[in-house]
Amino acid sequence: MLHGTDVRVNEFFRKPLLETFEEVELLFKARVEEEEMQIGLFRVPVHNYDRRAFREAFVNALVHRDFSRLGAVHVKITGDGLSISNPGGFVEGVTLDNLLVADPVP
Repeated sequence: MLHGTDVRVNEFFRKPLLETFEEVELLFKARVEEEEMQIGLFRVPVHNYDRRAFREAFVNALVHRDFSRLGAVHVKITGDGLSISNPGGFVEGVTLDNLLVADPVP
């Protein structure tokens, strides 16, 4: 977790995949904040991050990473938002130029 360029929280895990997932999910849930909006007569909770979207993005980063490359999956929370990255790249034959029109490769 970054505040500007200052590191507030920096965790690194070397555990089995499911255990790591559970640990990171707990750390993420602690950083989800809620505000309320008044819509007519109702108060509606609004979260700064969607838990389901985070879970989907994090699972994708873990299971679709390139395990032949060294490197870690990174989850970064900054004042501007959230980013999740993993080592890897496009499959053979796919580039930025043909990303939207390339045929699927199983």
